[in-house]
Amino acid sequence: MFSNPADQKLDFVNVNDPHVTLFLTTFMDINSPDFLSAADAALKQAYADSCSPPTNMNIAVSQYASGSYGMLDVELTACLQSLSDSLVTATAKFVDPSAKEYIPDWIYNLPEDEQAEKIDLITTYGSPNVFSGFAPHVTLLADDVNTTELTGLMLANTVPEVDSLVSLVGFGKVGSFGSVLKNQDLLPPVDVTENK
Repeated sequence: MFSNPADQKLDFVNVNDPHVTLFLTTFMDINSPDFLSAADAALKQAYADSCSPPTNMNIAVSQYASGSYGMLDVELTACLQSLSDSLVTATAKFVDPSAKEYIPDWIYNLPEDEQAEKIDLITTYGSPNVFSGFAPHVTLLADDVNTTELTGLMLANTVPEVDSLVSLVGFGKVGSFGSVLKNQDLLPPVDVTENK
């Protein structure tokens, strides 16, 4: 895709898993029984309340480039919003305090009111993109060298819309560019369809 294949920083064959992130932060100890119990219960309840009967998740309703990333929008359904909100609320007390202190540089490029809102979300939950800031997407491309080419690729290529169902929620280790690493699950995936 890129004129220089090394510019693509994501490798979905060997290294990265395509995914929709519900909550990106750093937790203190996700192996604690309390964390797993809180996450499991919240996700299953949110699924039962907002995702039943199972609803499609529409991927590629639009595509865009933002900075170093090429992304596919995922339709923001009540199901996805509920899964994200429930996970954030149930696991907030397990967030590593350092995640609540680091403010990414891009935040300071936002309008003042949006900047204040994002900083508040970070200092409270350890992530700027939760609740009303949750914007589900799948990252396809990452290039910190040639963002002009990345933008051109996203605009020039059409990705067909895909329907998918939510059934598993995983907790993964994240590598460069915020992409989940293959075969490095931090916990077994939660089958949110159980006990509906």
